[in-house]
Amino acid sequence: MSSRPQTAVAANAKISPVFATRLASKDVNEYINTANKLKNWLGSEKAYYPDALRNIVLLFEIAHQTFTTRFLHIE
Repeated sequence: MSSRPQTAVAANAKISPVFATRLASKDVNEYINTANKLKNWLGSEKAYYPDALRNIVLLFEIAHQTFTTRFLHIE
C-alpha cells in the first residue's frame, strides 16, 4: 500500500467517529450539515476500501436511527 492510501485510511479513521457523533446529534442543522459532508466524503474513491465498509454502514445506521427517532414525526 502506498503512502497516499495509508494517508486516506488514517484520515478516514479520524473523521469516522466525528461523523458518528454529529449524525447522532439532536440538532437538526448539525445533522443536515454532517449528512451533506458525509455525502461529499463518500463521493471520493478514497473513502472506499474493504476495511472502511463497516464504518460506512455504521454511519448510515446512525444517520437512519437519528432521522427516524428524532426528526421524522409521523402522526
